[in-house]
Amino acid sequence: MIALEIVKTSVSFIAAALDIHKASSYYRRKMSEARLKRNRLISECPVCTGPLYVSHLKCGECGTELTGEFVANEFARLPQDKLDFLRVFLACRGNLKEVEGVLGLSYPTVRGRLDALIEQLRLSTVEESASSAGSRVDVLAALERGEITVEEAAAALRGQS
Repeated sequence: MIALEIVKTSVSFIAAALDIHKASSYYRRKMSEARLKRNRLISECPVCTGPLYVSHLKCGECGTELTGEFVANEFARLPQDKLDFLRVFLACRGNLKEVEGVLGLSYPTVRGRLDALIEQLRLSTVEESASSAGSRVDVLAALERGEITVEEAAAALRGQS
């Protein structure tokens, strides 16, 4: 009789532990989904179009809060469509033919979107900049603005002659 009670108590204890585990995993999943639904970071003021910075950070796990001026990286400043394209591009390991298949777009369209993404991230090479600029004046202006180094400007100018 006592052994039967111990077994019943053990079974009910295990059942309660399983319910707690299920509730805990349900809660973690819901919190994870809630994190995904948070607002996307915007980088431009909706009133004056000036640049915005992040001034407050909070940990969703322990509640630690940080206050200051934090600069968002260039990827956080991408519009959603370009960010989605970048994710597909990376998932396809940079293979434009695979990106073409996944998105159902033509190769020229995929290439155009990649070029637009590269341009927005300002990742174009000095050679591309110099050839698209087409003149010594543009290379020198880029040097003056600090966009390229003296060595890069010299190489670009040598490549034009």
